[in-house]
Amino acid sequence: MPKQRQFIVVGSGGFSKEVVWAVQHYNTARPTYAILGYCDDDPAKNGQVIYGYPVLGSPEEVDAQLSEKPCFICSIGDNSARAKVVERVLSLGWIPVTIIDPSVIVADDVAIGIGTYIGVHSILCPNARIGQYAIVNNFASIGHDAVLGDFTQVSPGGRVLGASMMDEGALLGSNAVVLQMKKLGRYATLGACSFAMTDIPDYATAIGVPARVTFRHRPGMVLESEGRTMLYRLQAIFRDIFDDPTLRISEELSVTNYPDWDSVAMVHLVLATEAEFCVRFTTNEVANIRSVADLLHLLNNARKIPEPSPTFPVLRERALAETEQGEGDSTPTLGTTERRELRA
Repeated sequence: MPKQRQFIVVGSGGFSKEVVWAVQHYNTARPTYAILGYCDDDPAKNGQVIYGYPVLGSPEEVDAQLSEKPCFICSIGDNSARAKVVERVLSLGWIPVTIIDPSVIVADDVAIGIGTYIGVHSILCPNARIGQYAIVNNFASIGHDAVLGDFTQVSPGGRVLGASMMDEGALLGSNAVVLQMKKLGRYATLGACSFAMTDIPDYATAIGVPARVTFRHRPGMVLESEGRTMLYRLQAIFRDIFDDPTLRISEELSVTNYPDWDSVAMVHLVLATEAEFCVRFTTNEVANIRSVADLLHLLNNARKIPEPSPTFPVLRERALAETEQGEGDSTPTLGTTERRELRA
């Protein structure tokens, strides 16, 4: 029998019990993981036994105790907090895995990102796309051609209908429904038992049937308060510009190795980056942008502007209008990169 891989559950809240339960189910069908316990930053929990396994300490404390890097899955329910902790754990060299309960029904052509959890009796329909470090809880269903971004969460009984979309960090409450071809925006929340019949904007909270927006975060507030990096914020911009919710960027991504990054896309990227970070680039600076690394360097040295920039959709419309004026009816269509299927 192959050696079982050491496994740590990151976070020791109530949901961590369900994660352990799913791993136990998985091991019954295919013995793969040796569960060591939980890691948690709360020192008061050290030594506690939760669902049969101990809390071992913070990620750094646990890492110092181990002779090899463990596998992990993050059970933290808060999407923005989960993103922050995952980034921290990955820096330790831990290995993310995807956990899919054996009772889940998965169509053959579904793509599931690394570090994602799919709970008991959930259904993933044909051509569904689920990002990295997402949570699809028990008895949820993801419709055909639906797209869930990284760090999203579908609560128990949630329904994401066909061809609808949840942007990065979006939260779908228990028994809530997103109507087909509608969008739950970035870090938006649809409350329990609500029905989204229209798109829900980024950072908004909506409740009711039909759902109505009741609260809006200040754009960028969620990411800033959780200490997210510039790279993650740029990644969201790249995904929108290139219409690829599964795109993962790094400093090495450039106009040379990413063919869709043409001059038209550059206009959109610059305008969106200036709006997101409230900065202004000079003409010479823009002319020298050739990679993500160049953008990061500029952001670290950019001139801040005192007033918020126009909203991103307005900037996109402005850029498109300028392009059409310059090129008549021959405006190029931005390409879409092929989405990669990621499985543990």
